[in-house]
Amino acid sequence: MPGFSRQEQGWLSNLVLAQRGKLTKMRAAFEDDPRLAALAFCLRLAVIFHRGRRPLKLPRMKASRKARVFRLEIDGAWLTDHTLVDIALDQERDQWTSVGFPMEIERS
Repeated sequence: MPGFSRQEQGWLSNLVLAQRGKLTKMRAAFEDDPRLAALAFCLRLAVIFHRGRRPLKLPRMKASRKARVFRLEIDGAWLTDHTLVDIALDQERDQWTSVGFPMEIERS
């Protein structure tokens, strides 16, 4: 990957690895660099919301992290209308819990 330092290449390769699937493969990398976990969290949410590859009117939402806990605030009525996204977010919460970074979903 010309143009990227070795460190940047490492980050990019870890992000690509973390974008989908089980997160247990990323446990050691997240322990070494919790910033990588935050970047992966954002990328994985983007993948979930863009899953259908078609325009989707997204609700107002807020993602945050405090210590090792990720939090997503999202409109509960929107999730009720978009059940596949709701199910995917519940599964995502389980993945983050499995690597020691609990994810809270607040449906407002």
